[in-house]
Amino acid sequence: MKRTVAILILLGAVSIASAKPPRPQDATQDMKDAGHDTKQAAKKTGTAVEKSTKKAGNETAHAAKKTGTVVESATKKAGHETAHAAKKTGSAVENTTKKATHE
Repeated sequence: MKRTVAILILLGAVSIASAKPPRPQDATQDMKDAGHDTKQAAKKTGTAVEKSTKKAGNETAHAAKKTGTVVESATKKAGHETAHAAKKTGSAVENTTKKATHE
């Protein structure tokens, strides 16, 4: 048991002694890599936002066009119905006037 503990302590000491401290150049490169990764992520996000914004704009324009068509159709129908009712009312008034003048 003492032998195992001594070997483990020796291995720990060897691994600590062989470990290299980080060099300043490594830290600089890590910073550059992080900056590059951040830039790429921002580009991807911007592209995704642009794409979804265009899609939403196109869908909104399509919906507005559809709504305009429905409103136009309903307005024409209402106009025709109003004209028909006015013509009918005018005929009724004319007939009433003729009857009143003949009596």
